[in-house]
This record gives sequence, C-alpha cells and structure tokens, in this order.
Amino acid sequence: REWSDLTDDEIDELVSEISLAHPFVGTTIILGHLEAREVHLPRERVQESLRRVDLLELNFRWSGIIKRRVYRVRGANALWHNDGNEKLRSWGFWVHGCIDGH
Repeated sequence: REWSDLTDDEIDELVSEISLAHPFVGTTIILGHLEAREVHLPRERVQESLRRVDLLELNFRWSGIIKRRVYRVRGANALWHNDGNEKLRSWGFWVHGCIDGH
C-alpha cells in the first residue's frame, strides 16, 4: 500500500487530536485511528510525532510499566516462582515452569 503524503506538522495535528480524545493510548491505537481515517503512515513517523506532541503523557505511560517487588531471602532455594502458559491447551500442551527467586 502507499504511504500517505503528509508533512510532520499535519501528522502532529492528527496525533494531537487523537491524543486529546484518548489520552492514555499508545502508538498502536493511534495507528488504528489513523487507518480508520484512511491515513497510512509508518510506525516510526507516528512514534516521532507522539514524542513531539505528547511527551509528558508518553513519559507518564512509560513510568509505571514494571514495578518490581524488592525482597530478601535467606539464600538459594528459599523462594521459588511458578508460572504457567496454557495458550496451547487446545492441542493438549500445558507449559509450567519454576525458577529460584534468589
């Protein structure tokens, strides 16, 4: 498909409009809104525009992505983490794993 021929200012205006209506959305959602308006742009141009237009919100969204818990254990094998993935259960696969939390 052909990319839309828009200047950076025009892209900034569109991204700003979408960001005002939906303040906590990221690049993927903005790309979806632009596609719905028949505007086809590469992801990189939308990301650059989002940085120019919405830097404070961008920093706010990235500030709390992963909050890791701090803990202390006596030593190895004192704490274990268990996790599972059942996406393949339709085919009879259940994946579970454990790891030492030391």
